[in-house]
Amino acid sequence: MAFRTSLRSSLFASALSLGLGFGCGTEEARVISSCPPGSRDTGYGCAYDQRVAVNSVGYLPDRVKRATVPVQVDSFQVRDAAGGIVYEAAAIGPTMDQDEQTLWVLDFTEVRQPGEYYVSVQGPTPYLDSVHFEIGEDVYDSLLHILMLGMTGQRCGSAVGFTWNGTRYSHPACHLDDASLELVEGAPGTRDGTGGWHDAGDYGKYTVNGAFASGMMLLAWEHFPERLVGRAFDLPEAGDEVPDYLDENRVNLDWLLKMQNADGSVVHKLTALDFPGFVSPVGDYAERYFSDWSSAGTADFVAVMAQAARVYEPVDPEFAAVCLAAARRSFDFLKDHPEEHSPVVLPFKQMQYVTSDPDDRAWGACELWETTGDEDALVECEVGIAGQHPATSWDWSGLGSLAVYTYVLSRRSDRDRRDPELVLERASEITSVADTMALVANENPWGLASRGNRYWGINGVYARMVLGLRAAYMLEPKPEYLDAATQQIDHLLGRNYSSRSQVTGIGYAPPAHPHHRPSAADGIDLPWPGLLIGGAWPDPWSWTDVVDDAKTGENAINWNAALIYAVAGFVR
Repeated sequence: MAFRTSLRSSLFASALSLGLGFGCGTEEARVISSCPPGSRDTGYGCAYDQRVAVNSVGYLPDRVKRATVPVQVDSFQVRDAAGGIVYEAAAIGPTMDQDEQTLWVLDFTEVRQPGEYYVSVQGPTPYLDSVHFEIGEDVYDSLLHILMLGMTGQRCGSAVGFTWNGTRYSHPACHLDDASLELVEGAPGTRDGTGGWHDAGDYGKYTVNGAFASGMMLLAWEHFPERLVGRAFDLPEAGDEVPDYLDENRVNLDWLLKMQNADGSVVHKLTALDFPGFVSPVGDYAERYFSDWSSAGTADFVAVMAQAARVYEPVDPEFAAVCLAAARRSFDFLKDHPEEHSPVVLPFKQMQYVTSDPDDRAWGACELWETTGDEDALVECEVGIAGQHPATSWDWSGLGSLAVYTYVLSRRSDRDRRDPELVLERASEITSVADTMALVANENPWGLASRGNRYWGINGVYARMVLGLRAAYMLEPKPEYLDAATQQIDHLLGRNYSSRSQVTGIGYAPPAHPHHRPSAADGIDLPWPGLLIGGAWPDPWSWTDVVDDAKTGENAINWNAALIYAVAGFVR
């Protein structure tokens, strides 16, 4: 492969020579109060010297193992913790990524023996060794645990407290006042809207994204129950008859049930009129308001409640029945209101997750059919599926992929009632999309399964690609699907432009200053653990790791949920 260069890669090389590293430059200088050990304050962010970029948590013995380097490499060695060489090979490259950076790839898939390792390189430019990492069957276990702590830390309306790596994180119950109905009913009045998860780095709560997050987590339970059922997490409910994983999900589902109106419509969101300052959850005194209902939020509510009904039925049949009744009521409401309904935006200064509803309606109908076998739901599902296709990159505004997965992968005994031609078409699309993702991941120097544009929350998109790869694996168990899946996780744990973990509290140099109000307001040097940040965009070095950078450094429950799904299929 011929060596190519560009202005951007030349600038990048110049930055390296100055010791600036990736992810440290922005158009506007920012002030950092403190930088973690091993980094320095450039005035633009906390910079780390660049290293061989690896998954800094670890690799599974039987899956692909690769690292990436942005300087010329002739050969590399994988060394054990004592420095002994266990594997040596030539680097692959030069190659170029979508940002026209010239890179070299190091493939050490042949190293399968469990243990602690690091990678060193030889070439014309001196370069730092990788950080140490593990190879083992259980390398993702601690990652799943901390991601679940990330969800627990987002709880609203109840006291939160847990310990991670010797640091105690806690806050009292927050946002306990009933919320105002004034913007909905035009007159004073309140209703209970307590509970659930805070959506992101602020304290709002949204039906579309809340249902989306719970839907992905419940899908992980359906696909990998044997890997999740016996796991203990640091929950107040630990030790009851319901598995801890489902106890955490119940927190959000209980709140979603409160968002359903008597007629079956579902409130779009519950927030203050504007974002709060960087105060603690209990220091946020702004009045909170119910918004108008939305057809997209109502359809997503149908989907996740129908899904919850079948997931919880074996462990909590009474709660399952409540969920199913709620799903049916909202489904009937949507049948009587086929028009798209967006919530009234004013006077909120922010109105997130407003989206068109065909994909949401398809997802809701397909989940209800999968749970009940209802003929009307099947008809609505197939009408919706006719306009939906599995995608590589998708997010809260396009949930058609979830509808397609549920329809094609149905476990119902009467699934032969489906349109056979439609099933074959969508199944073929699932595997075709996965084949392309696997090919792209294998060729991409960063292991990413897409070369598409980056946007807000791109790290969640990378994690979410694993859902499509897993759906395809259930249809055709090709090992390259799993290799592509683990490479998305590799990217989020350090095989990326900054050589840093994107999850607080785990891996090498994880985010130190996420745009997360509890982390900024609690007086603790370390941020709350287990939060996947949104990631760099539009260019790969735009993450500055400063608290006021919501664009790249905020967290969100739908990103965490996607990575929980991705990891759940690989834990021991």
